Amino acid sequence: MTAEYMGVEDLRRRSIAELNLIEMLMAESRQTAETFSYVINMIENYLDRRFEVVKALYGKTRFSKNQTEELKDKALEYLISVSAGLVSKDMYWYVIVGLDKISQNLDGAAYRLFVLATKKMDVGDDLSKDIKTFAEMVKKEFDQLASAIRMLGINPKNSVEEARNIVKTEEDIDTAYRDLEFKLFEKYSSDIPRLMVLKEIVDLLEETADLIRSTAEYVKFIALHKV
Repeated sequence: MTAEYMGVEDLRRRSIAELNLIEMLMAESRQTAETFSYVINMIENYLDRRFEVVKALYGKTRFSKNQTEELKDKALEYLISVSAGLVSKDMYWYVIVGLDKISQNLDGAAYRLFVLATKKMDVGDDLSKDIKTFAEMVKKEFDQLASAIRMLGINPKNSVEEARNIVKTEEDIDTAYRDLEFKLFEKYSSDIPRLMVLKEIVDLLEETADLIRSTAEYVKFIALHKV
């Protein structure tokens, strides 16, 4: 077998490996999006004081998070098996793990919503809109990440642009977070248990936004290798 043929064959194998990895990233992002949808649904029902619905949704959220973890494990096993000669292997690793961390954070927020619903600790109408809007902003950011991942195998330039757009979205989220944090302290400073749990939910969503941004950076690096 000639060295030239071996070089072509190596390129072919790497190309197939990357296509398979992108498919795995897409599957993991779809599952994480499902987890996110359950959390948004939990938030909406919690704000509407439908506590029994919130508790029922928590089980679905946990199951979805566990599915994401399984997809993460399979993707990492595959990455290890094809990593030799794969230039972007570290970037793929960070995206695979990043999506799982996002899912874990969402599960953490879901658990705290479950606790609030179990204790029937509601939130005032004046804060409901702010909390819902904040959660939807983080979901929008995740949707941008999922789009960037989809574009990796279709149009890497669009993937780069989607990843860059996330920076602006995350800056808006930071501003909204500071405003919401102040309002929580202002309203519930005399109700420490309720304040702590609500702030933990908001903090986890803000940390999720940070994870989305950092994961998007690695998606951008993968895309730049393809442009």
